[in-house]
Amino acid sequence: MPAFYIIIYWLSRIADNLTTYLATPDLKNEGNWFIVLFNLGWKEIIIKDILILLFVTIGVFYSSSAIYNYLLHHKNHIIIRDFVKQKKLFLSFILLCGFFTHIFYSLFLTISNYLQFLFLHQSTGFLHSLSVLYVEKFILKFRYIFFFYSGLFLVLGFMYTIFFVKKLKSKAGKTEVPV
Repeated sequence: MPAFYIIIYWLSRIADNLTTYLATPDLKNEGNWFIVLFNLGWKEIIIKDILILLFVTIGVFYSSSAIYNYLLHHKNHIIIRDFVKQKKLFLSFILLCGFFTHIFYSLFLTISNYLQFLFLHQSTGFLHSLSVLYVEKFILKFRYIFFFYSGLFLVLGFMYTIFFVKKLKSKAGKTEVPV
């Protein structure tokens, strides 16, 4: 099950980087505080993203497996209490929350980057009008808008993780445990 999400995650990260390159190839207008703070170039960004993608991929497979195996062997338990008590389950849940949050945020950033690209390069048409509205009314007017977006996507990631765990529970409930 996590393979589908991993593919979506990798594609969303690639799309985010490609649209960032479209919008600001020299990174002069880069809004990611981490990249700005450490003055990263494209080479460092690609290395950072590859390391993060590998770490997250392994973490998601491990976390999904840990939660699924727990649900497989504890079908009748109240799992919320157990998730808080058991560090392995708690950390697995937190990693999955971060993972889903990052997928949502990366997909949003891809759209945001593309709209900023359209704004900066003075194209015409409906998308350009939308990009002007987006940049002038949100990006330039509200300096900390991306912190709001981060919080929003954190809530969405948390809610989707609960949905994902429920799907794992349903799948575990249908599976016979080998003796």
